[in-house]
Amino acid sequence: MDEIASLLATINSVLGYLILAICALVLLFISARYIVRQIAEVRIGRTQPALALFRSTLAFLEAVLVIFFFILLPEFLPGSPHTWRWIFLYLVIPTIPALYFRKYRGRQAFIAMVILLTIALVGWSYAQWLGILFISAPIYVIGTLLTHKLAQVILPSSNPEDPTEIRQKFRILLFYLLGMQYPYWAVQGKATHDTVKRIDGDFFVKWTAPGAVWMYSHQVAGISAGIEFDNIEGPGIVFTDTYNRPIAIVDLRTQIRVAELDALTKDGVPIRPVIFTSFGIDRENWPKKGWKSEEIRRLSEDVQANPHLRQGLDIDRPIGSFPYSTGRVKAALSMTGVHSSYEEPADKIIHWDDWVVAQVKNAARHVVSQRNLNELWHPRQNRPGIGALDEMAQEIREIVEPQLRRAGIALFSSRIVNYVLPPDSEIAKQQIESWKVIWTQKTKALEAEVQAMYQEQIEKAHAYAKSAFLDAIAAAIQRVLRRTSRFATSCDRHLLHPCYRGISPQKPRSQYTRGPPTVRND
Repeated sequence: MDEIASLLATINSVLGYLILAICALVLLFISARYIVRQIAEVRIGRTQPALALFRSTLAFLEAVLVIFFFILLPEFLPGSPHTWRWIFLYLVIPTIPALYFRKYRGRQAFIAMVILLTIALVGWSYAQWLGILFISAPIYVIGTLLTHKLAQVILPSSNPEDPTEIRQKFRILLFYLLGMQYPYWAVQGKATHDTVKRIDGDFFVKWTAPGAVWMYSHQVAGISAGIEFDNIEGPGIVFTDTYNRPIAIVDLRTQIRVAELDALTKDGVPIRPVIFTSFGIDRENWPKKGWKSEEIRRLSEDVQANPHLRQGLDIDRPIGSFPYSTGRVKAALSMTGVHSSYEEPADKIIHWDDWVVAQVKNAARHVVSQRNLNELWHPRQNRPGIGALDEMAQEIREIVEPQLRRAGIALFSSRIVNYVLPPDSEIAKQQIESWKVIWTQKTKALEAEVQAMYQEQIEKAHAYAKSAFLDAIAAAIQRVLRRTSRFATSCDRHLLHPCYRGISPQKPRSQYTRGPPTVRND
């Protein structure tokens, strides 16, 4: 037994010196790598030499102080050096995360570090380094595996079979349990621009990354590490790195907006048109099939006007139900905050779709201002099937479409669908009365024209009736003449009968004819 105990003590002693040496080398390696990084930043001009020297010296002193307090100093203090090392560990390791993350979950970080140290102390108390190796380490392994499995169940997934996503989800849950997590964001709804921070955290600590942003399948997020959009990610769950945070959410579905605006007609009548607009992020490759040279030249001008479109010629994210181009989404988000409508307060954030609606409102207001009140309903060009609303819709599209195209947005429809006249407007009432008079005159003129046409048709009918009557008389006379002619012809034929052939013409006619009958009185 003594030999076994002596062997275990020797092993523990060797492991102790080996682990302390490894810790010292790791600290020195971390310090040296940081110094090399500072030198590289000085060479590329990103950091001033004085600042780099100060940071390098500070990192080296930190490593030296840690080695001194945890490795060298306990050897000179009374009592067991290992006891002093455990005291230093309990004083330093839980305190540093608690102070660093006190704004977020410092208490949780303190408790987590105490639990981890206690597990290691239990193994140390049993058999020192061998106890940590065979008791504490298995507990850590089991806890890590449970955390890994639990992370895959709790956290949402975009691609559950992706090894990178599996690893990132594990790190998210692990650092959350340790109280040292990055912020976790989630969208507020299916149709929203903003995210809500579900769990706060410090995204300036590199070794506790990543954070997460959760979205629906039709949404993507603009991720920024400063004042510009560094990347476009989504949909689903997105993992954020150091300094990254979501700035805006873009809905890839076709957007439909109905809005009212204040406008003034050319003759000074205030009116509120109702605008219908349909638009969305363009989801087709550029140039499109069948484009003409003029359209390709216009695309070149749009790319020069908005540099984000240089990476937006192709759909580089074709996966999913809503393929999109990151360049076009960046171009649309570059309009966020652009104040382009006098109706909106100056301190309001103008999102990309609000900017589109503002452009359509401005164009509709301009189109209405070029027309009189009567021309809002009556087309300027009398073409079959084209009304005043169709003409104004075409004018609005000609104004708005080039602006939206330079922002990577496709305009599907934009038109005025209705008007709202203020009931208390005296000018509107007068104009409406004048409008009624004009239409009454037009109606009377039309009625007079119809009446004239009616009289003309009546006269034509009378003339036709007279003509028909005269034609009937002429036809009757002709029939009588024909009958008379036939009668005369018949009489002539009768006189030429053979019984009349022996009659002497010298004899009176009465000799050959019977006289009246004799009446006898007997």
